Amino acid sequence: MNIFISLFFMMCIILFIYMCLKNRIILDLNKKCFNLYELKKATKQKLIEDGHNCEIIDNEFLMINGEKYILSKMIEKSYFPIEQVILVKSK
Repeated sequence: MNIFISLFFMMCIILFIYMCLKNRIILDLNKKCFNLYELKKATKQKLIEDGHNCEIIDNEFLMINGEKYILSKMIEKSYFPIEQVILVKSK
């Protein structure tokens, strides 16, 4: 009985993680962007290289494969900083 309960909770955790990450795209950029224009341009270029259809809508929105995403930036703190772009699906 305890095995079934443990398996049930593991499946619930996996499903929760999947649902949280399903509506996001995380990209690692190879270059440093100093303003929002450069960030959007580098993000669009990376998405097109990866085979996605991408358009810049305005300051913080991108249209990727017909769906609207919000653009946000995160810098991973390490010896060599890596810029990550997080795109969250907009409603």
